[in-house]
Amino acid sequence: MFFAKPGQFPPCGMFSLTHLIVLFICICLIITGVFLSRHMSYHQLTIITRIIAIGLVILETSKMIFSYFNENKAITSILPLHFCSIFIYATILAGFTKGIFQKVGEAFIASGAIVAGGFFLVMPTTSVTIFPMFHFLSCYSMLFHSLMVYLGITYLITKRVSLNKKVFLRYSVFCTIFAVIAYVINLICDSNLMFLKEPYNIPITLLADIATNVPFLYSLIIYASCTYGTYFIVYAIYLICNRNVYKENVILTNMCLIENLDTDEVVVINRIKDWKGVAFPGGHIEKGEAIVPSVIREIKEETGLDITNLQFCGIRDWFDSKTAERNIVFMFKTSTYTGELIKDDFPEGMVEWRNLKMVKEEEYARGLDKELAIFYQQDINEFFSEYNEKDDTWNLKKY
Repeated sequence: MFFAKPGQFPPCGMFSLTHLIVLFICICLIITGVFLSRHMSYHQLTIITRIIAIGLVILETSKMIFSYFNENKAITSILPLHFCSIFIYATILAGFTKGIFQKVGEAFIASGAIVAGGFFLVMPTTSVTIFPMFHFLSCYSMLFHSLMVYLGITYLITKRVSLNKKVFLRYSVFCTIFAVIAYVINLICDSNLMFLKEPYNIPITLLADIATNVPFLYSLIIYASCTYGTYFIVYAIYLICNRNVYKENVILTNMCLIENLDTDEVVVINRIKDWKGVAFPGGHIEKGEAIVPSVIREIKEETGLDITNLQFCGIRDWFDSKTAERNIVFMFKTSTYTGELIKDDFPEGMVEWRNLKMVKEEEYARGLDKELAIFYQQDINEFFSEYNEKDDTWNLKKY
């Protein structure tokens, strides 16, 4: 049954008991997946996106091979060029590219994919009307569209994407490119890609009449409905959920410059993980922990030194509007310490004494070379980075 040819077994059919049971299971899996993914970092979500992209490419290729060798060689059935198929290309762009291409993929996933995937789960007009539910194509279709909904909602909940004019523009251009390609192929090959030529198993007779009498108007209606209808449905729900709700996640960390006044050297850590380069030791402030004791603890853990007589120098902070996160770094310095530096490599990188005059500008972790003044100039209390959405840059300000 799982790989049966069309007609060998009765189709599942829309709104049958089997379809409704599987729909319920899919909804439960989507909710569970979103719940488990709600605190994922950008990097973790990128990995999930890549896994989904690779899996979909393999399954879609298998689907194409199955269709071709089961005497269904029509372009409409084989070529992955339907509105929901754009999800495959979007995951590839979001998972494996950078810059504008990545943002275009993310825009589709966080908007149109949610509504399109949800609509198909409720009204699976293709596979389950031809095959039983436990057929390869039916199972793949339900999985595919469940992933569309899951990943789209997760992108919004984790703030990887915030719906705005830029996202709408990228989404519109992306969908329009595919629609134009599908429309041209339909004209040349008499196919029905993206269902721009005629409705398929959609129980709306008016659409069929328009497709017969005014084909171009029908194509425009389908294009507008799929592209703009799906986006504005998600956008309306997005606005309702975020109305009068402002939640800023605050991340507290510390950093300490430890000076040896006799040798004119300071302790540095050559970071090899996040924020790579020469930096000063420090780390996260634990929940409920006081600031100064957190500095003493972090320095002991990272360097092996016991420090006292800490001098507060100021704060380094930034707000990421994409993730609604405010990061605040409390900056200290001291020249009073006991103990010896850890000789073994620390997981974050090697710790050593260095003269700052011998550290080249390009060696510093990103931005730190411009912020050293906070440790030495009393008139600087804060360095704040402000994100400029227009040109996608960060502007450093001092106060």
